[in-house]
Amino acid sequence: MAIDLFTFGIPFFFMLAVVFGALEISGVFQNRGVKAIIAIVIGFFAATNEQSVEFIISIMPYASIFFVIVFFLGFLTKAREKGEKKDWLLIAVVMLLLLIVLVNFEELTGITGDLANKIVYVAGTVILIVILYSAYQKGREQ
Repeated sequence: MAIDLFTFGIPFFFMLAVVFGALEISGVFQNRGVKAIIAIVIGFFAATNEQSVEFIISIMPYASIFFVIVFFLGFLTKAREKGEKKDWLLIAVVMLLLLIVLVNFEELTGITGDLANKIVYVAGTVILIVILYSAYQKGREQ
């Protein structure tokens, strides 16, 4: 019996990463081995439960967008905490990724019509201004 990567691997690794990360951040357990065992068990449960697999596969597009945004925001805040100067190139890349997400706004949210057009217009304008400002600041640094 071959294990299908899509129906077993993706839910398993997704839950493993989410649970391990949550345990790591919460600090409930100090031993990383205990955290890993708990994450593996919950990952196996999620991968073998049909409802969990369907749910995880249905939320993966939204979860991936969310985690990319959270990763970049976390990266930016960590860099700022260390007292380093702003990385304007990174800010421009993050804004470009947000702009790409914004292109698919109607499909992602289900909001259509005039409201969606106004949201996309305003958010797109703000994002483009931030990208241009980032490019300007990057040019001033050099």
